[in-house]
Amino acid sequence: MPYISTDKVREYRQTLKKMFPGWKLSVRTEGYSQVAVSIMNGPLYDPTSHKGQQINPYYIESNYSDHPEWIPVLNKIKDVITKDNYTVCVDGDYGNIPNYYIQISIGKWDRPYTQVK
Repeated sequence: MPYISTDKVREYRQTLKKMFPGWKLSVRTEGYSQVAVSIMNGPLYDPTSHKGQQINPYYIESNYSDHPEWIPVLNKIKDVITKDNYTVCVDGDYGNIPNYYIQISIGKWDRPYTQVK
């Protein structure tokens, strides 16, 4: 069963805080099986018009080809939070089962991303 400890999430939060000093990121665990990162504000223009736009980590380059300035930011976040991620087992119904899940979003469902100069 997927599981991630709060200590590991705290480590990711500290690493991302050092990597992105001018940004506000919300790094949290959800249900002890997922690490979720929400980009709340930063210097880049928001490419989405939705609150809490979730990012597909497998298609960052193709989905953000119109906004190439976001690609290195999203890839760095993905690299940090998937550093210790691996496949626990392969299930015929559900595919690869990771040791924990990841979620990256721009803003949250109740608060949009804001650009800070």
